[in-house]
Amino acid sequence: MLNHKQEVITFLNINKIDILLISESHFTNLTVFKIPQYNVYNTPHPDATAHGDTTLIIRKTISHYELPSYQTNKIQATVVEVKAIFWRFTVAAIYSPPRHNISTDEYKVFLQTPGNRFIVGGDWNAKHTQWGSRLTTTKGRNLWRAMSDRNYDYISNGAPTYWPTDPRKLPDLLDFFVSHGLPRNNCQIHSNYDLSSDHTPVIVSLSTAAIDKPLPPKLTTRNTDWNTFRHYLEENTNLNIRLKSPTDLDQAAHYFTTLVQKAAWSSTLAKEQQPPFIPNTPLHIRQLVAAKRRARRVWQRSRHAVPV
Repeated sequence: MLNHKQEVITFLNINKIDILLISESHFTNLTVFKIPQYNVYNTPHPDATAHGDTTLIIRKTISHYELPSYQTNKIQATVVEVKAIFWRFTVAAIYSPPRHNISTDEYKVFLQTPGNRFIVGGDWNAKHTQWGSRLTTTKGRNLWRAMSDRNYDYISNGAPTYWPTDPRKLPDLLDFFVSHGLPRNNCQIHSNYDLSSDHTPVIVSLSTAAIDKPLPPKLTTRNTDWNTFRHYLEENTNLNIRLKSPTDLDQAAHYFTTLVQKAAWSSTLAKEQQPPFIPNTPLHIRQLVAAKRRARRVWQRSRHAVPV
């Protein structure tokens, strides 16, 4: 981490990062690491040696204060409380070494420490297909059980975040976020490839209002004429294709994919589609509307006025 200080500063400035969560920064209690316009908080490994640990870098202009860190051999986490525009929430950087097994109850104990509204991100070393890992491990299964029991959410883009240098190992997803009490529609996540680490940085944008997300592209719609689709395939499919080599297989797959696309396009009526209306009302307005609805419900049932 110390050797990449200038790289981290450039990453913060270019991407306009407000809070940076770092796993395995290899700091100790004697490490001095300062960045202009940012506060740096660190949680070293319990044995006080330069391995593991977490670091949280936050912009000084953000109202915040440091909370007691979580420091065990199995989990290290740096925790701060952030005062946002409409609410307070906890942000934590986590690192869990891969050699330790963590039970469901141990995950529950850790996830209770940030409070009712939090987001925890970093290298969990817990794989589960639920958030996009290639396979499911015991740690991932136990973490998912703890999250399901407490109704916690995960924030992941489903893409690999760890790129091992060992050619015998495959890339996989190890870095993601666990959250609670934060609106899912107000979060947006994407990968970034600006750093030279073997872990891909993952950036989460948290907004006070719902973030408009583009609709996924679709090949067909409700206006697709499936009889025309079937007729096009029957008339244009060539079954006399040579399949003797890997190149032949690739060409046949490309041919079939293109054929299906053309069949869908020719059988789907061209109709200008308007994007669906997605409300983008500020949070404080939505809270007032919810309070008004609760008061009206009480009035309709009991005819007693309720202060809003």
